[in-house]
Amino acid sequence: MEDRLDDFVCWARTCFRPDILNDYIRLSALSIIMGISIGLASTIIHEIYVILSEVTHLLTELNRSFYLILPIMGITFAFFLVDRYSTTKQSGGGSHRLLEAYHFEGGIMTVRDTLFEPLASAITMGTGGSAGFEGPSLLLGGGIGSLISQRLNFNQEEIQRFLISGAAAGVAAIFKAPFTGIMFALEIPYKRDLKRVSFIPATMASISAYLVTIAFQGPETIFPLIPRFQVPTPLFLIHAFIIGIITALFGIIFIRIFDSIGILKNKYPMDKMTYPILGGLMVGLIGIFIPQVVGVGYDTLRSIVAGEASDWSMWLLFLLVLFKMVATSITLKSGGSGGVFIPTLYIGACLGAIYVQLVPVPDEQILIVAAMASIIASANKTLLTSVAFVSETAGPSSIVFTLVAAATSYFISRDISFYEHVQPMDELEEEAEAVHVLYHISKKGQDHGKFKKIKIEAFMNPCPVILKENMKVKEALNEVHGCRMREYPVIRRNKVIGKISLENLLTFPDNKSKLQIGFLPMDHPEVLTPQDTLDEVLHLMMENDEDCVFIVDDKSKMNLVGIVTEADVMAKMLELI
Repeated sequence: MEDRLDDFVCWARTCFRPDILNDYIRLSALSIIMGISIGLASTIIHEIYVILSEVTHLLTELNRSFYLILPIMGITFAFFLVDRYSTTKQSGGGSHRLLEAYHFEGGIMTVRDTLFEPLASAITMGTGGSAGFEGPSLLLGGGIGSLISQRLNFNQEEIQRFLISGAAAGVAAIFKAPFTGIMFALEIPYKRDLKRVSFIPATMASISAYLVTIAFQGPETIFPLIPRFQVPTPLFLIHAFIIGIITALFGIIFIRIFDSIGILKNKYPMDKMTYPILGGLMVGLIGIFIPQVVGVGYDTLRSIVAGEASDWSMWLLFLLVLFKMVATSITLKSGGSGGVFIPTLYIGACLGAIYVQLVPVPDEQILIVAAMASIIASANKTLLTSVAFVSETAGPSSIVFTLVAAATSYFISRDISFYEHVQPMDELEEEAEAVHVLYHISKKGQDHGKFKKIKIEAFMNPCPVILKENMKVKEALNEVHGCRMREYPVIRRNKVIGKISLENLLTFPDNKSKLQIGFLPMDHPEVLTPQDTLDEVLHLMMENDEDCVFIVDDKSKMNLVGIVTEADVMAKMLELI
């Protein structure tokens, strides 16, 4: 059997060589095969979840104490599976793990990660843990894509492409929404950029995974379709805009609660098996009093979208928002596995239901689904994906209002995301990418504590190139000639007043080359002091996508004493690691 498998792999490697097949044919054929595989695998994982959730429902109907018992058992067993059998030993959010593999591990996922992490997610949710089903589908689809491309000896860039395309097929399969899967593959790698090279494999894989899934599960969408079409009016668009503002704020609150529980966990170290037991206990206690927030929450979501929440108490809806945030954060941070996409949709639906109770409007369902999409855009930084998801699962009648609300939420929330350190703003330059990878490696090892002890004064450049504000553009270009930096501090009496990039200097019109640079548009400088640490400069560079940080004696005085570039940071990190 093993010999036959090896023969098949050798044959496949030969068939899919770039010199044998045209690139488009090669990509399309392999993507279709991958999509079919992912559709079948997603159906199996979904059935495991369905069986577990039905058993959980029967037991909780029999005795409410099972609301307490089952999450403890489920989250603990899910954590044990990941800790014992997966390569990464990392439970939690599926999207986070996928982005880690994509950006920092060359797109590599192992067979064990592909099997056990999705299985742990199905167990977590099936026994009452609060999480989303996109988590296991992302890991399963991404893992299958990665494994296929590895077996065919593809290069790193192609492995990354198939990882993200496989994840897109997983999304398309689990939500029966192929366009959502395609948009997901383009948007999820970066907060403010698109990964266009993934378009063809993601499209082919998503469509084929979708067709396989509906063949087994039927074409019904997860939400009831909204049959009416609402003509956009100024008043209705204003409602959508307001909803975008509200959901942006609540998306940020959800992210802060999620991160705070992780910080709290790290602050009080205990035996690793204690966390899932305590987490399961807390989720179970919430489930006893508010059973609507445990599990995936599809039934509550469907009820709200169908307009059945109009007679629900506003206080109940607010409690559902608050405790869904808490229950999801505890589930994923204590050792359970799953995603945050569906819990975020759940919160958006509740916020939409609250809004239409406060401000009665016709066709309230349209504003509810707009709230769902806008909070996804805010918290996941996937504007197009959220709009596509709602239009495919609830119907296209809401698309204009959804787009207004989602765009508002997306931009108001700035770069705040569930995936802060694993989702860069845009595609990184080689040097910046190297810094991100090294930082990620160090955080997983024992070296990260050293970063908080190393002072900036130990590795900064104390004699940087500076540009005085009264310099002319031509003089500034002569000053930076031969330097390898992209950004330079602009100085007034040794105080930093701004920074200017080499691109701005080079693209300034020749007929204005005698203009002083103090009159040019400048960016706000990011500054630290010599007593700040390597960890702080790393955090600042990655959060704000900075090439360099200016070092001042005191932030109130802003006297320049040095500069730290990505190259300086990388050299110091390599020395420590």
